[in-house]
Amino acid sequence: MGATQYAGGGPHPWLESIKVELQVLAPLSSSSIWKVPLTLRTVNEDAYMPRMISIGPLHHGKWDLQSMEVHKLYYMSSLLQRTPNAVQVLEEAGAAIESLEPVVRASYTESFDLEPSELAKVLLLDGCFILELFLRDSLQDLRLQDDPIFNTSWMVLTLARDLALLENQIPFVVLERLFEFVVVPSAMGHSLPPLPELSLSFFSSVLYMDRGDIRASRRQFPHLLGLIYNSYIPSPRTEARGNGSASVFWNLIAYEQIFHDEMQYVTSYFSLMARLVNSSDDAELLESRGILLDSLGGPRDFPKLFEQICRHVILKDFYYAQLCEEMNPYYKWKSYRPANPWTLISVLAAFILLALVSLHSIYTVLGYYSG
Repeated sequence: MGATQYAGGGPHPWLESIKVELQVLAPLSSSSIWKVPLTLRTVNEDAYMPRMISIGPLHHGKWDLQSMEVHKLYYMSSLLQRTPNAVQVLEEAGAAIESLEPVVRASYTESFDLEPSELAKVLLLDGCFILELFLRDSLQDLRLQDDPIFNTSWMVLTLARDLALLENQIPFVVLERLFEFVVVPSAMGHSLPPLPELSLSFFSSVLYMDRGDIRASRRQFPHLLGLIYNSYIPSPRTEARGNGSASVFWNLIAYEQIFHDEMQYVTSYFSLMARLVNSSDDAELLESRGILLDSLGGPRDFPKLFEQICRHVILKDFYYAQLCEEMNPYYKWKSYRPANPWTLISVLAAFILLALVSLHSIYTVLGYYSG
């Protein structure tokens, strides 16, 4: 059934503004970039907000992110200067991005006050910056000696964190188009990996992935966070090394909460850990077994982290329900005192390790079949 045409006059002038809004309303099925629901945001708003850079229209123009705008221009300039004809490439890339305006607007559930030319400028500048950032991360000979981003490790980590935020995304098709029009002509003899692999290689720093184990999924993904979600193969242990990786976890769960066709593997995993790690003693035990790696300032941070991440989260299909049922008898041994307490500890640690290994296997199998 075609879209209803609301344009035209009628006997009730006050309905005209509603008709205009209905006419330009994009179907929800085409939307992939959402504002984080308020129920999740109230728990830890900082986890969803950019600290250094705005990408796309949702946080564009915020005063506390303006300092990165000049860095975007420098990176765009470097990228264009490596092409045979910078002016021609810029014109062609600009026209290609401008033609994507309907697709881009339909990708956002939130409306934004940007004219077509303004939106195209934001996408062009942000997209070129992201690609040049990924290239300099992968090809160190492209880095300039006075580059403040790669000369300051915390800037790279903060940028990786910000680029993985649900609200800080641009459609992946924008990056693909710019990769085709700008990056490929600028290669200058470099052997370039495919864009998904190039992107994941950069995020390996904040996700603590072994770059040799990065496997880009061939499933459809709408943006960089979707790429991470479909490609990230977690190790059989929980690594919470600083606020960057924790923020990615928050946003991956928000992504699962919004897109109901996903299996909620990440939400299930953190729900399991929230049930297991209720105290600093629990965290210390799992840390001693190599299941938790603590770099957050002390094991007592883990119970708080897991509890906060899972607060207000709706778990529609708990992947580890059977595993928890099998573990319940061990928690009911209140009157039982084994001769060797390490026996009980080993059993519990084995159950947790089994869950983590199974999660790792799930992502590996999904990556294989989606490829």
